[in-house]
Amino acid sequence: MKNIVLTGNPNCGKTTLYNALTKSHAVTGNRLGVTVEGKSGICKLLKTPCKITDTPGIYSTEAFSNEEKVAADVLKNKDYDALICVIDTPNPERSLKLLEECLKLKKPTVAALNFSDELKKSGVTADTAALKKLYGIEFVSISASKNTGLKELAEAAFDAKSAAFNPEPGALKKALNTAFPEIKKSEKAFSPDKIFTNKYAAFPLLAVFTALIFTATFSGLAGILSNALDVFFNKTLYSHTSLLMTSAKIRPETVSLVCDGILRGLGSVVSFLPQTAVLSFLLCVFEDSGYLSRSAYICDKGFRKFGLQGKCFFCMMMGFGCSVPAIVSARVLENKSDRNRTIMLIPFMSCSAKLPFYLIVADRFFRGSVLFTVFLYTLGAAVGLLYMFFTKRKYEKEYGGFLLELPEYRVPSLKSIKYSVLSRIEDFLIKAGTVLIIGSLVIWFLSSFTPRFKYTTDPNEAIAALLGEKLLFLFRPIGMTDKRQCVSLFSGLIARESIVSSLEVLYNGDISSAFTKPSALSACVFSLLFPPCFAALLTMKKELNDTKLFIKTVAVQCLLSYIISAICYRIGRFIF
Repeated sequence: MKNIVLTGNPNCGKTTLYNALTKSHAVTGNRLGVTVEGKSGICKLLKTPCKITDTPGIYSTEAFSNEEKVAADVLKNKDYDALICVIDTPNPERSLKLLEECLKLKKPTVAALNFSDELKKSGVTADTAALKKLYGIEFVSISASKNTGLKELAEAAFDAKSAAFNPEPGALKKALNTAFPEIKKSEKAFSPDKIFTNKYAAFPLLAVFTALIFTATFSGLAGILSNALDVFFNKTLYSHTSLLMTSAKIRPETVSLVCDGILRGLGSVVSFLPQTAVLSFLLCVFEDSGYLSRSAYICDKGFRKFGLQGKCFFCMMMGFGCSVPAIVSARVLENKSDRNRTIMLIPFMSCSAKLPFYLIVADRFFRGSVLFTVFLYTLGAAVGLLYMFFTKRKYEKEYGGFLLELPEYRVPSLKSIKYSVLSRIEDFLIKAGTVLIIGSLVIWFLSSFTPRFKYTTDPNEAIAALLGEKLLFLFRPIGMTDKRQCVSLFSGLIARESIVSSLEVLYNGDISSAFTKPSALSACVFSLLFPPCFAALLTMKKELNDTKLFIKTVAVQCLLSYIISAICYRIGRFIF
């Protein structure tokens, strides 16, 4: 089976093309660093299937950053049969420079003129015949997002022959003047950047867009659907299942296992799926439009005061979804200091796993206030940035530069957004169906059996009660006076979503009796700032590649979560 490799500049549409050729659902985005590792799939557009390998975006085969090293290693050292170099047709100069370097590798090569549909709207067409004459390879006009020209491209790549290219003086300039003569004429005089990156309007607009994202996520239709799922799982389905199993004279412990261990645990998490989906959708729109890269540019000057650079904004935004890919995405930062500090910052961003706990506390204790949830997200980011500020002197001599190519503004592709959202929902559901169910069953077992493994309906006799008593002295300063609260918060080490499922199990669905307002606030702050789940911690240790720094980072988070949640508890007692 032939192996065909994709390469190209960041934002040129490689991953969208990869998805179109292989019918895959890899996450795409209109910004640098969406792909930081290679991935492979099978293309079945031809009679003979072939393997397609996607690589991170690069500007040159001479590697600079970590993800460029991945791509350069594939291009120079791996065995493959053909290379597809994706050209950003509206902005061809850098793409053609990369193409010239790729041709020097003497591999069978084909060029894909992506976004050709954007030029055609203005009556402009790239001269593929002229390009073929100059470079001696096939140029195929395609639109990866609209699935046009894909079969022709696959055929050209399958049949491509090696071509050694020796650039003549001024070859690139000649190619631009000959094949793309009308592009400059098609440019519009007005650019949205005159508004979105304006000296005075940029920050207010970014604040407004961020506020709209969180408002849409935590209220409106998403809230209605969430409540409906909560009622279905924790009331309707629970009562019917319990009644049916009891009528069938099934043993009480089995009824409790299914209803209290499985249904309550899973239902408490799945009911927050609408908010997760809405947040993922809005973040994808934010990214796919090209505005996310502008946000990094807007934030760079301010971030420098905290010892960070603008590109870490990408990673921070990803951290609101999941800490694991956000930590991995820090590879786009060229400087080691920038990478490490960004990785240290990401756990302070409130990932979607923490959202169910925030929402249920906001609903039960703060009248569903959107402001309460926004406060938690803001607090996490603020604490993380302050931590960066007070530790920046140690890294000042190592600061890297800030170089970022702003992508074109584009109308978000519903197809790529659909794939991205479905991918994140799939990850959420898989996690809920594995780790969270196991966690819920463990909590159910601990709260339903005595140390001698005898089933009991008295929670004070259960194993969880004994564990809670041992932990209570640690949690009392932050307002936790019930051993069940301690067990629930401790279960968050496995996965933050398990806090809600644990509370549902331990309090028999009556979470309103679990906290007072001050202790609920403290518990949310503790969950917000405490080190992330095991998966994120393992990823952090791997990416930092420094055991001492990893231990120090985790220790600081533990200390900050404890101190700040204790302070919030004291303030909460004064206010409420």
